[in-house]
Amino acid sequence: PQIEDLSEEDSKKIIAEAKVLRATMYNFLAMTYADVPLITEPQDLIDANVAKSTKAEIMSFIITDLGSCYSDLPDTPENWGRLTQGAALGILARTYLYNEDWSLAANTAQRVIDLGVHSLFADYNTLFTPENEQNSEIIFPVAFANGLGGEGGQWMRYYSSRLYPHYMPALPNLIEEYYCTDGLSTSTSPLFDSAEPWKNRDPRLLTTITSRDWPNNPAPTQDKAGIYYPIKYALAPEIWEQNSDSPQDYYLIRYAHILLIKAEALAQQGADGEIYALINEIRDRVSMPHVEDVEGVGLSQGELLDLVKHERRIETAFEFLRYFD
Repeated sequence: PQIEDLSEEDSKKIIAEAKVLRATMYNFLAMTYADVPLITEPQDLIDANVAKSTKAEIMSFIITDLGSCYSDLPDTPENWGRLTQGAALGILARTYLYNEDWSLAANTAQRVIDLGVHSLFADYNTLFTPENEQNSEIIFPVAFANGLGGEGGQWMRYYSSRLYPHYMPALPNLIEEYYCTDGLSTSTSPLFDSAEPWKNRDPRLLTTITSRDWPNNPAPTQDKAGIYYPIKYALAPEIWEQNSDSPQDYYLIRYAHILLIKAEALAQQGADGEIYALINEIRDRVSMPHVEDVEGVGLSQGELLDLVKHERRIETAFEFLRYFD
C-alpha cells in the first residue's frame, strides 16, 4: 500500500496473493506439526524466537485471512500461475475439510464450483503433461520452466532402472485399489486376469503406475523387490535433460479435488443426494461405471465414506494429499 505509483486494485491483489500463499504454507505446517509459531510481521533477529501458537489458532487465522482476501483476486489468472479466487477458496475449503467443519467445507467447495470457470480436463491420461498443464481444471498451479538455471520442477523425474528401490515406491495395495472396467474390485470382477493384472482396469491405473523398466515395459509390474513405480508427472526418456529441471507444473489444487472435497464433506454429514453426481462426474472422464450401476443407491454413511475414500485415493495418487487425508 505504500507504493505510490501502484493502483489500489493492484495493491489489494498483491496482498491477497501473499495471504493465500501464507495460508497455504501454514496449512501444511499446522497439519504436519500441529502447534507452530505464527509470524505475521517482518522480523529482526532480536524478535526471531517466537512462541508457538496452537493448531486451532493457526487454522482460525488461515480461515479469517482467506475469507477476507479472496474477493480481491480475479476469477481467472491474468498470467498463468498467478492466484485466483478459486485458489483462495480451494485452500479455504481444504482447510475446513481437514478441520472437520463439514458444512463450511461443502459450502466453500460449492463456491468454487459456482465461479463457473473451472471444469474437468477431458483426458486424464494427458492431464499431467507440460503440453496440457494450462487448462480450466488447474485451479492452483505451482508453475515451473526448465532450462533457466534451476527454475524447473525437481519432483518430476524420469523414473527408470537407475533408481534405487526405496525411491518413490508405489504400494501394492494402491494397485489393488483400482477397479476393473466393470466397476468391481479385482477380487470380485470376472474381468480380472491375474496373469495380466493391468488389463481391463480403471484407466487411471496406467496413468499413475508403471514398471521399473518404463517405457520399455509400461505395464505396472513389480520389480524383484516387489515394488511398483509412479508414472504420474514422470518424464519421458527422450527429454532426459529435463530430469529434476522439468517444465511440468505441479497442481496444488485442481477441480477434481474440489468435487471430492464436497463429496467427502457431504458424506461426513450423512447426506447422499449429491454425492453420486459428484463421483459420477469424475468417473465419466475415464469411462468408469456410475455409482448407481455398481455400488447402488441408498448407501449408508459408512458406504458413502468408503466410496469417497476410494475415489480420492485413485484420482489423486502421488499428489501429496493422502497423508493429510
